[in-house]
Amino acid sequence: MIDLGVVRDAPEADWRSPPVRPRTRRWIAAAAAVAAVLAAGAAEPVRGRLVEMTVPVVAARAFAGPGGLYLIDGDTISKYEVPGGRIGWRVSVPQKGRAQTAFMVGEMLLIMADQFDSRTVAIDGETGEERWRRAGVPVFMGDDEDMAVLIDRRPGTASVRYEAVEIATGAVLWELTGDEGDEVFSGTGRFVRWSLPDRVEVRDLGTGRVLTIGTVQPPADGGPGLSGDWDRRVVGDLLLVARYRDGKPVAEAYDLERLVPRWTADIDLTLEQVADCGDLLCVDHSTGARVLEADTGRVRWSRDQPGLLERVGPVILSYDHSQQPARIRTLDLADGHVRADLGPWEIGWGHDDDGRVMATQTAREGGSWIAEIDLIEGRVRILGVTHDAFECQPGRVVICKRLDGTIGVWYPTGLTGEP
Repeated sequence: MIDLGVVRDAPEADWRSPPVRPRTRRWIAAAAAVAAVLAAGAAEPVRGRLVEMTVPVVAARAFAGPGGLYLIDGDTISKYEVPGGRIGWRVSVPQKGRAQTAFMVGEMLLIMADQFDSRTVAIDGETGEERWRRAGVPVFMGDDEDMAVLIDRRPGTASVRYEAVEIATGAVLWELTGDEGDEVFSGTGRFVRWSLPDRVEVRDLGTGRVLTIGTVQPPADGGPGLSGDWDRRVVGDLLLVARYRDGKPVAEAYDLERLVPRWTADIDLTLEQVADCGDLLCVDHSTGARVLEADTGRVRWSRDQPGLLERVGPVILSYDHSQQPARIRTLDLADGHVRADLGPWEIGWGHDDDGRVMATQTAREGGSWIAEIDLIEGRVRILGVTHDAFECQPGRVVICKRLDGTIGVWYPTGLTGEP
């Protein structure tokens, strides 16, 4: 979400394809910027066509979802159609606190208030109709994003309430009350609760049914560099617990189905990120990255170069944050060799199943390059460049601030519903 200030009015947006401009020095500079992208070692870009839309609203908090652009100003939420730019609806969601965070889950818009009013409101993204309202804020989503677990911490009490609700209707699937000191995690279809000191309970995330209860030795205490903040994690179908053996930190992996140890590997949970990469675990650190087999803990391959790892279909993505924006590379699943160097881009999270995602990159002459990246094939399709916009946020479309304070939206031609 990009915070753009306060909604002043709700006029209709102006949408158009960018006009063809004379071959001025601006386009000479743009050509030089493309050359700079190529010189940086990125995959050769392919040019495409970009459609531009302006929402003549001076400053608003904005983000894009399926079928529209959503603006939030305190209790007021507005939707603009994309493509088209027509205002779809505008509603008020009264709350004690101002709306703080919102995101799309399928066709539903979930709105969370600030700390003064811990509750969630679900709005139909198509019609603006309020579907349900419940106490608590979502902490976990179901694997198919059809349900969410809300956590409600009541002030002045030592208990915490967990409530699993169906996203479409708000119907309660299951509920649970725990102690404030409990730690909860989610994995592949699992809800895990660790009660001090060593009691672990595993439930089915969708039904709340208890699958297993057991004891697990608490994490290492007092080992050099170990911290209680990250000493337990659930990744996929594994519970990882920090240990300290033979003078170095390791992680012991427990099978969630039976709560028995599966393997121990050289993973420092206090310093390294561990991500679910299907049948693999992606582990990364500021000095390098590696991929482990989830069943055995055996290292399949490693790299000396740093990079946050993510699996997208048949490839592993590496985001090198030693530069900004992060340099993106696609790595081979089998041995980790670089299949494509896509260059430094800000990309939208939540890519399509085909691996395509919108991306932005600051242009040297000002403004931002806008591109569509095929993460699986390793191709960059440059769509255009903005010259009067900044603080761009890529997603399903690209949202930027304009110099006059209004909101600019850019997207490739062929977007569903385009006139």
